[in-house]
Amino acid sequence: MSLPILPEVSELLDKVEPYLNEKHELPEDAPEEIKAALEEARRLSREQEEFELSL
Repeated sequence: MSLPILPEVSELLDKVEPYLNEKHELPEDAPEEIKAALEEARRLSREQEEFELSL
């Protein structure tokens, strides 16, 4: 079962998406703001997954 994407995560991913390369990775020279947005999206997703698993 997959979890729904939180609106906050969706917004962050929308910000990151234009910077992704063909392998869906951020290039090394991506702006720090974009790298931070991706890390925040990952953090929120992990928290959501951990919460769902604890139920």
